[in-house]
Amino acid sequence: MCDKNFKKLPFGTEEFSELRTENYYYIDKSSYIKKVFENSASVILFTRPRR
Repeated sequence: MCDKNFKKLPFGTEEFSELRTENYYYIDKSSYIKKVFENSASVILFTRPRR
């Protein structure tokens, strides 16, 4: 396979503008967040990965 077919992974990149200009992968989760807040659950658990 040729590496030109794949975008780079944004390890350590925090600036959105850099994601766009350097052609990194980006997943827009805006619609998912909307679904979470429209959910009628009484408790929502947000977890984060351990360091």
